[in-house]
Amino acid sequence: MGKISDIIKKFIYGVFNKAVKSDQEFFSKPKALVLLRTASLAILNPLLNQLKSLLQKKAVALLDKKFSKDFTDDDILEYVKNDRLLRRVSKFASNDLDNALVSEIVLECEDPDYFQTSPLLDQLEGDDFLKIAQQQSDFDSKIKKFDLSQLNETLNKIKGTLPWVFMVYSIILKVKEFLNQNDHPSPYRGKYLQRQLRLVAAILQEQKQKMQNLKPNLEEEKAALQNLKTESKEGIKEIGQQIDVMIASLKSLDAIIVGSLLAASVYIANRKKYQKSSTEAFSENVGSLLCDVQIETPDVSVISKPFEISLDCPVDPDNVAVVHEPIELKLDVTRLENCDLEPAAEELVIDEKDSNEIATKAIIDNQSSKNFNILVTKDQMVTTRTPLGTLGGSRIYSPVDGIVAKILNNQIYLDDISDPENTYLEELMQKSQDLYQELNDTKYFLKDYYVNSLFPVMLKSSPLIDASISAAERLKILFSKGGITERWDVAQKQLENVKKSYDKNIQKITGEDNVKKKANNEELYKIKEEVDKEDDKFYGQLKIISSSAINQSEVTLPKESEFALLEYYFDLYGQLMANFDQSKTLVPFRDEIYKFMVERYFVDKWDEKKLAGRINDYCQKLAKGTFFHVTPDFFKEMNNRYKSNNQVSEVEAYVISLEKKNKDLSETDKTSLIKRIMFMFNFSLEIKQMVENKYETKLNKYQATEKEGNYIQNFCNNLWKRYDEIPKEIDQVMKELDDLGNSLTTYSIIDIDDDKYRFYGIGKERTCPESDDEDFTASEHGFGDMKYWLKYCAIATLIGITNPAQSWSTGLPPPIGPIPFPVVYIPIKAFALNWGFIVLGISITGIYPFPWVLFGNLSSEHHVPVADPATIIRKNVEALKKPLTKGLKEFKQVTLKGYLDKTKAEIDNLTVELDEVSKRKREHKEEKPKRDRTLEDSEVIYVKQLAAWTEQNLILTERIATIKLNRFALETKYKIVYDAYSGRSVKDFPDPTIKAIQKSEEAINKQFEKLDQLIAKIDPMLAPLPISTKPNSASFALTIKNPKPVILIKDELNDNINTGVLNPIVEKFKVKSDDFMTKNFNSKMQNSIVNWKKYKAALKAAMPTIVTKDPFPKYQNLKPTNLPWIAFLFKDFTPTGAKTYGFPGFSPYPVG
Repeated sequence: MGKISDIIKKFIYGVFNKAVKSDQEFFSKPKALVLLRTASLAILNPLLNQLKSLLQKKAVALLDKKFSKDFTDDDILEYVKNDRLLRRVSKFASNDLDNALVSEIVLECEDPDYFQTSPLLDQLEGDDFLKIAQQQSDFDSKIKKFDLSQLNETLNKIKGTLPWVFMVYSIILKVKEFLNQNDHPSPYRGKYLQRQLRLVAAILQEQKQKMQNLKPNLEEEKAALQNLKTESKEGIKEIGQQIDVMIASLKSLDAIIVGSLLAASVYIANRKKYQKSSTEAFSENVGSLLCDVQIETPDVSVISKPFEISLDCPVDPDNVAVVHEPIELKLDVTRLENCDLEPAAEELVIDEKDSNEIATKAIIDNQSSKNFNILVTKDQMVTTRTPLGTLGGSRIYSPVDGIVAKILNNQIYLDDISDPENTYLEELMQKSQDLYQELNDTKYFLKDYYVNSLFPVMLKSSPLIDASISAAERLKILFSKGGITERWDVAQKQLENVKKSYDKNIQKITGEDNVKKKANNEELYKIKEEVDKEDDKFYGQLKIISSSAINQSEVTLPKESEFALLEYYFDLYGQLMANFDQSKTLVPFRDEIYKFMVERYFVDKWDEKKLAGRINDYCQKLAKGTFFHVTPDFFKEMNNRYKSNNQVSEVEAYVISLEKKNKDLSETDKTSLIKRIMFMFNFSLEIKQMVENKYETKLNKYQATEKEGNYIQNFCNNLWKRYDEIPKEIDQVMKELDDLGNSLTTYSIIDIDDDKYRFYGIGKERTCPESDDEDFTASEHGFGDMKYWLKYCAIATLIGITNPAQSWSTGLPPPIGPIPFPVVYIPIKAFALNWGFIVLGISITGIYPFPWVLFGNLSSEHHVPVADPATIIRKNVEALKKPLTKGLKEFKQVTLKGYLDKTKAEIDNLTVELDEVSKRKREHKEEKPKRDRTLEDSEVIYVKQLAAWTEQNLILTERIATIKLNRFALETKYKIVYDAYSGRSVKDFPDPTIKAIQKSEEAINKQFEKLDQLIAKIDPMLAPLPISTKPNSASFALTIKNPKPVILIKDELNDNINTGVLNPIVEKFKVKSDDFMTKNFNSKMQNSIVNWKKYKAALKAAMPTIVTKDPFPKYQNLKPTNLPWIAFLFKDFTPTGAKTYGFPGFSPYPVG
């Protein structure tokens, strides 16, 4: 997806790696356990060396050379394992189920609260646990009290101390394995080893005691030494010393086992306690945030059972049934190697095809308790302008274009869906802006030009003083003096008084005091109501003034000179040209007045001299302050300059040079006067051309007046009609927006029968329990909720009031202004979208209302909220979706599902066969022949029977191994295909069927790559365009004042966390691996994140410095104490709003 996608991936991988590292540290062994293992091995290794040295000296001679001098640890273990007498001793230890020999500390460690109540423990280092085990050892007392009477027969058969050296050596090896093999030593294995070593110690202790009780008779000593098969004549004393060494070694081993189990129990118990507390704290404090996250979707079962297949190969069981290997949920590589199968390496796979949405179907689901009155029918084509139905009195529009596939009680299924080029929302947004613009243009024209343009209408309505006037009409005349001009002057004075009152009242309504009051009360909508009321009053009075003027003109005797209107039109056209806003309403009227002027030049019989005099007067006014020896003929100079190269620009440069020393006029007045002079000059050029073409008018002044008056009257009547109609049309648009607000904008993707659907849920009510903690709960009102924006805009308006230098805009233009006013933001409708939100509203700046639109792009991609130039690419994407989803569905349901069903059946058959063969082997074992010594040649018969039995047993054993091997191979292939069925890539495997599946997957992936390439083209195309919103940005829509399609308020909104402040707080409350080894873990836990209140208080206190940007906080945080949000409003939102809203052409000006 281009550069932005790469940045996002890099960020996500960075976060992921950091999280992995943190988790690795958390789940790593505490320092105390590592040190304990190191200290224990430091004890074990010298013991092994010491005993092995002794064995190397004595074992070869004493055991009839069964061992070479370089015998290994495996040789020793094999010897102990195969020695019947020693095996009986081991079995006796394993059968000691009452744990008579086991340490009390080890038994107490099975109680999870032991280490919390024991006075022994504090925060300990590794060898401290060994010291506790040694200090509190009951080794000596337990071995002294242990009854060995049941072993007397076996012990009497064991001669000398050497077998016990072997036994002790093997125990040391097992203890070493006990420490190394698992992350944490098994308590069951530990108890078994402790029983074994304490039993051996008790035996050795008893033998030593017996030797000490022997009488010092030389013959007996010789006999004893002979029984020990020793070459040297060792004395009983030396043997006793060897026994002491072995008992001491066993005692050290005992301390190691006790210390290791004690440490492990502390760690594991604290881990469990922390896990339980974490779960409880999460459910209690965060549960309310997540209760509405899951969407109930149809329960679709693709496979009858989940993947439950045992991956076992035949292994030899231990002679002693003791757990001594870790149980791990992974494939055992050793077993795989034994089965002659190459294991497939596990790897993290990011499935690219999941990154692009390829749904071609949609479900609209009513999740409310209200009745969904569906209006569409099956097979009907729908667009985003189609009402699907009504819900609680509101219309629900289709979110996409498509065809109705089926209808259920509360669900509508759509097929062949596609996103429209322009949504209905976009159309309504544009329509509302256009209507408000038209209403503003209409109002301002009527306010500023209606009475001024009435003079021709009044003349037209008066009794014309040509021959057509009758005696009866003369009798009706009430105003025989002053003419129409006097009546028109009266109307203008009346309008001026009404305007003053209107402007004064509007300034009061939209002024700082009233806006602040309404904003504080979250009643900004009342400002619009008050403005609308004042508008109704003013324009009602304007109608009365104009109607009265026209009525009076009907009984007023006009002067003949009043019918020469070119001077009047010059003034009116000048006023129109001077307007800062050449609107769609004004321009047609202005252009028609220009046509009147051209015609009037000939009707009123003007000449070039008269026109030159008017231009010279304007130039004289502009050149005031410039000294001339002789007053120049400005018009003549202008013509001379024009004739030199026929360039109007040369003339304009000359006119501009005249104003340099004029200190009486403002810059605005100078600019206006220059424009008027240039207009008059251009007008003179056009007239000159017409004169040269011998143009002649066909109208007299009365006919011209009637024609002009009719046009102006009809034009203004149409404006009054639109003045009455537009508010009703706006209300209708707002009603449609209200309906659209209840419709569908966000969706999730679900799978049904291997088809991907967009799932649109409507009307779902929040069922989460209310929380008392407003700072750390979900927002009460989201971006699509008007309550959110009413409060947001109220405070935004208040913040704008506090910053008049940057956040106020021109609300009253010349001639009274320009005067700045606060910009009032009144929200009307809000829409939550997949990529963010759109808010529509009305801004009021003084007497100037205008729609405002806010775009919040909270996604990681560029988005075009209005007309999308990437439509062609998007259409190609839509065209790819259907065959792609069809191919993916067939690949899953036909290819993969078929293979899985077939393979599963084969595995089940092998399982049944394995059960049968295993049963036959068990029965065969019961049939093992026994020797009948009463028969003649019983030994020969027995040997033959045993040979036949053994042969059959080998056949069954081989058959079991073969079945298991075949089943394991099928299970491995099943897992590879099942992973592909679940969305992972098909792994390499030397099987023709899987190779074929790989090729099918590659073909589909090529289509996905093509889809990726098309989508990747969109973001680079949109990024440089002025109509696209940046990722993680807020923007206003274009206005007359600021015609940029998208006006950026602020971007990089997601870069909003000061990790330098946040990380130390998080670290302070983080439980580390070493913390689990402390006795006061409960205290530590109370100062960790599971103490939500304390953690929240620390975050809350630092929140102003943690959160650097909070442009759109949750509803509960819409308050003046949220400093990052207030900073955004003060520095970004309201200053940009001031440059966007308010009268066009006046400060503050938009940048760029």
